[in-house]
Amino acid sequence: MKTKLIILLWLVVFSSTAFGAANKADTMLVEKQHFTTKDFTTVSGVTLEQVDIGWESYGKLNANKDNVILITHYFSGTSHAAGKYKADDALPGYWDAIIGPGKAIDTNKYYVISSDTLVNANWHDENVITTGPAST
Repeated sequence: MKTKLIILLWLVVFSSTAFGAANKADTMLVEKQHFTTKDFTTVSGVTLEQVDIGWESYGKLNANKDNVILITHYFSGTSHAAGKYKADDALPGYWDAIIGPGKAIDTNKYYVISSDTLVNANWHDENVITTGPAST
C-alpha cells in the first residue's frame, strides 16, 4: 500500500510539473503561415482552382534537414499545436504541454510542422487557413 501511495504521489507531482500551466515568460509565440497552390486535383479527380492551407512551425530546421516532425491533427483540430499567437491569448495550442523547448517534442532539437487540412471542421475559426469543406 505504501508503494502504491508513493507511486501515486510521484505521478501527481510529475504530471503537475510536466503538464502544468506554462509560466507567461516561457510562452512560445507562433505565427500562422499561409501556403497556396493552384489547380489541385484530388484523388477523386476533382480539380480545385486554388487550395489554401495554414501551417505553423516550431524550432529550427537543421542543415541536414533531417530533424523534422510533422504533427497531423485530429479531424476537428487545427494547425495550432503549440504556443500562442499573442501573449495574452486565453489558451495555447492543444499539445503545448509536450511541444516546446525542453519538452517531450523538444523544439531546441526538432523542427516541428503542423498544418490545417482540407477537411478541417474549424474553417469558420479566424485562425484557420484552409480551402476547407465550405469551399467545395
